Amino acid sequence: YRDDLLIVPLGIVLAVKLIPPPLMAELRDRAAEMAGRPMSRAGLVFVVTAWVAIAVVGVFVVLRWRRLH
Repeated sequence: YRDDLLIVPLGIVLAVKLIPPPLMAELRDRAAEMAGRPMSRAGLVFVVTAWVAIAVVGVFVVLRWRRLH
Protein backbone atom coordinates (compact mmCIF):
# COMPACT_ATOMS: atom_id res chain seq x y z
CA TYR A 1 0.00 0.00 0.00
CA ARG A 2 2.88 2.38 0.64
CA ASP A 3 3.98 2.26 -2.98
CA ASP A 4 0.44 3.19 -4.04
CA LEU A 5 0.70 6.32 -1.91
CA LEU A 6 3.47 7.47 -4.26
CA ILE A 7 2.67 5.83 -7.58
CA VAL A 8 -1.01 6.82 -7.89
CA PRO A 9 -0.58 10.55 -7.12
CA LEU A 10 2.49 10.73 -9.37
CA GLY A 11 0.56 9.02 -12.16
CA ILE A 12 -2.27 11.52 -11.79
CA VAL A 13 0.16 14.45 -11.88
CA LEU A 14 1.85 13.00 -14.97
CA ALA A 15 -1.49 12.45 -16.72
CA VAL A 16 -2.56 16.03 -16.00
CA LYS A 17 0.78 17.39 -17.24
CA LEU A 18 0.43 15.45 -20.51
CA ILE A 19 -2.94 17.08 -21.33
CA PRO A 20 -2.38 20.15 -23.52
CA PRO A 21 -3.27 23.42 -21.72
CA PRO A 22 -5.97 24.52 -24.24
CA LEU A 23 -7.70 21.16 -23.91
CA MET A 24 -7.46 21.29 -20.11
CA ALA A 25 -9.03 24.78 -20.13
CA GLU A 26 -11.89 23.52 -22.33
CA LEU A 27 -12.48 20.51 -20.08
CA ARG A 28 -12.44 22.67 -16.95
CA ASP A 29 -15.01 25.00 -18.54
CA ARG A 30 -17.25 22.04 -19.40
CA ALA A 31 -16.93 20.69 -15.86
CA ALA A 32 -17.88 24.10 -14.43
CA GLU A 33 -20.98 24.18 -16.67
CA MET A 34 -22.01 20.69 -15.56
CA ALA A 35 -21.62 21.61 -11.88
CA GLY A 36 -24.49 24.08 -12.21
CA ARG A 37 -26.93 21.59 -13.74
CA PRO A 38 -29.80 20.26 -11.65
CA MET A 39 -29.57 16.77 -10.24
CA SER A 40 -31.83 13.97 -11.34
CA ARG A 41 -34.13 13.04 -8.49
CA ALA A 42 -35.19 9.90 -10.36
CA GLY A 43 -31.54 8.84 -10.54
CA LEU A 44 -31.11 9.50 -6.84
CA VAL A 45 -34.19 7.44 -6.00
CA PHE A 46 -32.96 4.60 -8.22
CA VAL A 47 -29.51 4.48 -6.62
CA VAL A 48 -30.83 4.67 -3.05
CA THR A 49 -33.41 1.97 -3.82
CA ALA A 50 -30.73 -0.27 -5.32
CA TRP A 51 -28.49 0.11 -2.24
CA VAL A 52 -31.38 -0.60 0.13
CA ALA A 53 -32.34 -3.69 -1.90
CA ILE A 54 -28.74 -4.94 -1.82
CA ALA A 55 -28.60 -4.40 1.95
CA VAL A 56 -31.90 -6.24 2.50
CA VAL A 57 -30.76 -9.18 0.35
CA GLY A 58 -27.44 -9.23 2.20
CA VAL A 59 -29.14 -9.36 5.60
CA PHE A 60 -31.49 -12.08 4.36
CA VAL A 61 -28.57 -14.18 3.08
CA VAL A 62 -26.60 -13.78 6.32
CA LEU A 63 -29.59 -14.67 8.50
CA ARG A 64 -30.41 -17.69 6.38
CA TRP A 65 -26.77 -18.83 6.41
CA ARG A 66 -26.66 -18.51 10.21
CA ARG A 67 -29.79 -20.64 10.55
CA LEU A 68 -28.25 -23.39 8.43
CA HIS A 69 -24.97 -23.49 10.34
